[in-house]
Amino acid sequence: MRKIQSQWKNFEDAIRDERVAQKYKDLIKGGIFINDLEAKQNYEDAQRKASIRYVKLDYNTIPDSSAKVTDDDMTAAYNANKAKYRQQETVRKIEYVTFDVTSIFR
Repeated sequence: MRKIQSQWKNFEDAIRDERVAQKYKDLIKGGIFINDLEAKQNYEDAQRKASIRYVKLDYNTIPDSSAKVTDDDMTAAYNANKAKYRQQETVRKIEYVTFDVTSIFR
């Protein structure tokens, strides 16, 4: 009798698990939607072809002696780009607690 009850319980659990999985799949399926404009843009992007030509120049092929960087150059580059890295709020905040381990175990 216990074996039958155990099998029935396993059967019910399997049905419940399958229903939960199906609900999850339906949720994901319902959340995926592409409107006509997105479909058209995707099609056009797939059809677009481009030809490019480029030349690669490794930085190590230019001798260091030929590149002269002055303090004025670095200051100008800093002033031109410092707005890119401005942060609205402080991103560093450290909080910690210390415990004297040796006094705990005495």
